[in-house]
Amino acid sequence: ALTNAVRHARARAARVQGQVTGDRLQVCVRDDGAGGATVRPGGGLAGLATRLAALDGTLEVTSPPGGPTEVRMTCPTMLP
Repeated sequence: ALTNAVRHARARAARVQGQVTGDRLQVCVRDDGAGGATVRPGGGLAGLATRLAALDGTLEVTSPPGGPTEVRMTCPTMLP
């Protein structure tokens, strides 16, 4: 998600936040770039979604034209 912000969104700043709620880890990456990010076959966000799915996780992207973009990733913590 940070790579996309640098390579494609022309973002000047990005924020990464993480938290554990119950047995789920949630990481959110938000940038101030151009927006318009989508999950498309062969793209970096699709690869990230595939890796999260292997962990029983999910990826949500909110990226209106003009920004900001927010990528929210959630997966089990797998902690006892």
